[in-house]
Amino acid sequence: MRAALAGARRLGSACRGAPATGRASSSLAAAAHGANQQVVRVPDGSVSALTTPADFFSTLVERVAAARDRVSLVSLYVGDGPLEQQLMRAVSSCEADVLVAMDATRGRRAWPGAAPADFVWSTLAASPPTRSACLALLEHPAAGRWPRNRMGSGRLRESAGTQHIKAYAADGWACVAGANLSTDYFTGRQDRYLVTDSPPLAGVYHAAARLLAASPAAHTREAGATVTHEPAAVEQLTPGEEGRRLQTGLAAALEAACGEAAPQSEGAVPVSLAWQCGMLGLRDDQARLEAVLAAAGEGWRVDVATGYCNMPDHMVGLLAAAARRGAAIRVLTASPAANGFLGARSIPAALPLAYSLLLRAVARRLSAMGVLHAPSDDEPAASVPGRVSLVEWTHPLDHHWAEPRGAAGIGTRPPPDADGPARRTFHGKGLWVERGGEVLTAGGSSNFGCRSFDVDVELQTWVGPVAAESATGTSLLAERDALFAGEAAVPVGLRELEQPGRLPSTLSQYDTGQWVRAGAVLVRQWM
Repeated sequence: MRAALAGARRLGSACRGAPATGRASSSLAAAAHGANQQVVRVPDGSVSALTTPADFFSTLVERVAAARDRVSLVSLYVGDGPLEQQLMRAVSSCEADVLVAMDATRGRRAWPGAAPADFVWSTLAASPPTRSACLALLEHPAAGRWPRNRMGSGRLRESAGTQHIKAYAADGWACVAGANLSTDYFTGRQDRYLVTDSPPLAGVYHAAARLLAASPAAHTREAGATVTHEPAAVEQLTPGEEGRRLQTGLAAALEAACGEAAPQSEGAVPVSLAWQCGMLGLRDDQARLEAVLAAAGEGWRVDVATGYCNMPDHMVGLLAAAARRGAAIRVLTASPAANGFLGARSIPAALPLAYSLLLRAVARRLSAMGVLHAPSDDEPAASVPGRVSLVEWTHPLDHHWAEPRGAAGIGTRPPPDADGPARRTFHGKGLWVERGGEVLTAGGSSNFGCRSFDVDVELQTWVGPVAAESATGTSLLAERDALFAGEAAVPVGLRELEQPGRLPSTLSQYDTGQWVRAGAVLVRQWM
């Protein structure tokens, strides 16, 4: 593993000028994959979508336990509950070399039990000498910049930037998701899980994990090693240099995958990956998204899902312009009661209300531009040509959010289901585009908001376009419809977003105080 990480540190300089092969040719594909990006073509059916948290957990455990060569798990953090322990037992029992990487600040945050880094290391440290096991704590590559380096540790430091990627690979299988490795994401928190079953493509995810772990800003620890790599022991890269290292390293990995992939027929599925972190000068994912929206028009269906809706103004403008050209657009996000921060302590308790206010601001802009769809009572979340429809993913017991404040108001958790967990929350994120019998999707860790574009380190997978009736296309459309047209999807407009229960109602409480209105504006860039 040490040799692999050292090679990954050198990879940025080794692959400059590598020719791009396997490039997609159609205009939609060119917008999605970039004019000069490598595209790996895999057989139809090797890209699919999981649909539930339980599917995600069981599939991940099964694949990790069966791995024989290598396992790479990159997450914002790892929990320490019974399900996480089951996953770590699978890590311990497999025969593969293992790399687990997580954000350094989140990894050191104390849970009711052990800190995530200590919990994971207790498993990796016991690995047999016949295999390598490495834990990497990933400092944000811009950690040395003012003022973040003066923020100490904890939540304040996290707010200035994290390693936000969630990508999991075991041998030739990989899953890119928005889900972290904790009980909430294995049980009641609905996310998006894009799965690939292709050894050459999985190799790209393994390489991306090694690139992250090889950052000069990373803390790495290997089982059986007497030396721990610490950032202070090496020459630091500037944010721009680190961005170029990641970009060229990923390009080299994609180039290698293009060479390894068997020649495919015209029904093959084009796949590419894109970094995003404005602080590092990485805006590949954002550029692709903007190119797709700029091309959208009559006959297009564009669906965007985000766990936290905080789109920058220029993105709202692109959606509105596409709608004016005739595109049918839907934006799906969590309702306040399906927001994962509902019931949190201290300042995070304000986030459900803050995101509701930000969604209302988006709705007002769309309304002023004449493209906001105003849903009627009991209307399904349908696509409307020439309009942008806002949809909230909500728990069936969450409807008090659309009513005047009462006993069950902001900050109050919904009552438990009779036969299920106390809460269901929404954390899904992704893009689906349907046009002329073709389907395109993008999925990963990005929420398509201010923070995802500029602050956090993100990794996205772009798939397609593929025929809608293909195995991959059928899976992607079924996934989209389950999220946007299921019973949990409720259309909202300005009428719903301006109900008294969704506005600040007290002077100083964390979750409902008037301060939330100003706070959401002041710190919007970091939300």
